[in-house]
Amino acid sequence: MERTHKASLARFSTLKIGGEADQLCVPATADELLVLMDGLKGNSEPWHILGGGSNILISSKGVPGTVIRLTQLTEILHPEPEVVEAGTGARLPHVARYAASIGLSGLEFAVGIPGTVGGAVVMNAGAHGSAIADVLESVTLFDTTTWNTVTWSAADLGFAYRKSNLNPEIQIVLSARFRLTGDAQDRINNQMRANEEYRWRTQPLGWPSAGSTFTN
Repeated sequence: MERTHKASLARFSTLKIGGEADQLCVPATADELLVLMDGLKGNSEPWHILGGGSNILISSKGVPGTVIRLTQLTEILHPEPEVVEAGTGARLPHVARYAASIGLSGLEFAVGIPGTVGGAVVMNAGAHGSAIADVLESVTLFDTTTWNTVTWSAADLGFAYRKSNLNPEIQIVLSARFRLTGDAQDRINNQMRANEEYRWRTQPLGWPSAGSTFTN
């Protein structure tokens, strides 16, 4: 596991601002994350979860304790004919393109969202009239209230517009399962291309951003 003391966090945020973390840890596997959490608990150290950094503002004063960056937990699997399972750190565009490559539709809306699976589940990310709530089947979490790994169904998450029941200071997303539908790859790719082109036409590129500011 990668560990850095007095690590600048600005480069891990799309806004490109933020102070230092006392310690930055980047686990390579879910098992490494759980071992890290046990160590932090034993030392009574504060901790904070950081994903892709695309919807967050990091204080310029810095962050006390340990910041845990989950962007190495990126495994994407195809365990059932119409299911894709992705690690919390997998980028949404990568998951959408993987689904398209095996002829599964439902994640086309996510191809232009620059976030990770974990953050997308927590905030019910969406675009083009669709959202994570439409395709999520279940999520695997590490629950720090019970210190156990558990699975919640989509119904357990209480999805609403850009929010869920998940509290990232208590529940840490490890992976998510998406229930999709089969379709022709050409049709899926055409829809993703149309979604990307719309984003390019309507949103400025190359500027630091934290995503949408106002409720649609």
